[in-house]
Amino acid sequence: VGAGTGLLAQALRGMGFAAPVDGLDFSAEMLEKAAGKGVYRDLVRADVTQALPLQRVYNGVVSSGTFTAGHVGPVAFGPMLAVALPGAQFALSVNQRVWTGLGFDVALAALQAEGRILDLQLIEVEVYGAQAAALDPEHAGDKAWIVLCRAV
Repeated sequence: VGAGTGLLAQALRGMGFAAPVDGLDFSAEMLEKAAGKGVYRDLVRADVTQALPLQRVYNGVVSSGTFTAGHVGPVAFGPMLAVALPGAQFALSVNQRVWTGLGFDVALAALQAEGRILDLQLIEVEVYGAQAAALDPEHAGDKAWIVLCRAV
């Protein structure tokens, strides 16, 4: 989700992930760049905050860089869960700058209470490396949550 330029899928391939990977992004320009990586089975232009034009066939959903700077809020969880098979694993990064303000904390707690997700784990990570301090001091210390869970 949020295929962007295709770096995440490229990293998955580099780690030996051989299963088909589909990419989804709102931006046609980003999808064009992602297509150039040659790592996707299919690329779909769609708004992840709306019902997705995809079948419920996915065993996993990953996203890095979509839930940051207010691009997309937790309303996207519903459409993502709708295309995930029961037991599908989710790994999503959410920038801590938007975590509470956009309601990611409340949305995930609700999904857990409703029995729509299981095994929720949050792992805190630094968004940028040490070199970021010189390039962008304002964001050098940014942190994100890696949200891990399974669809029900």
